[in-house]
Amino acid sequence: MKLPDGKYLPIDSKFSYENFEKMVNCKDEAEKTGYRKMFLADIKKMVDGISTKYILPGENTVDLALMYIPAEAIYYELMFNMAEESVLEYAWKKKVVICSPNTLLLSLRTILHWIKDTQISKQTNDILKKLERIIQDSQVLDKSFKTLGNHLKNAQSSYEDSQKR
Repeated sequence: MKLPDGKYLPIDSKFSYENFEKMVNCKDEAEKTGYRKMFLADIKKMVDGISTKYILPGENTVDLALMYIPAEAIYYELMFNMAEESVLEYAWKKKVVICSPNTLLLSLRTILHWIKDTQISKQTNDILKKLERIIQDSQVLDKSFKTLGNHLKNAQSSYEDSQKR
């Protein structure tokens, strides 16, 4: 996705459901634990892949990427039932934001506002630099006017002295 500042926001939406489905449908708790570990490994592998393949500032990308999980059930599982596994924290350290169908728009809008704020901040800094130059120029002009005033005062004084002689 191309952003207003011309950079690209990587969004990956490929997702493997296999181990998640096995985990959810499994009746045996020991097997379920095994599928859970495989599912978590799948997620971390996808996060690692997104982080290394798509976050490329040298190729004009922003320094984060979105991992879109197209199923709310899987996102919910990661957010609430697997919170102790710190998958979201792991993803964040890799600069990958995990999104669901319900959170994708919110994430995109948040990033867009962040970029606009950054642009406004940059523009504000440019304006402040220009104002600083105006202040410096006005100080130089003020000094020149004072010098000119002194020259005119001296000229007036010399003229009056000459007239008296």
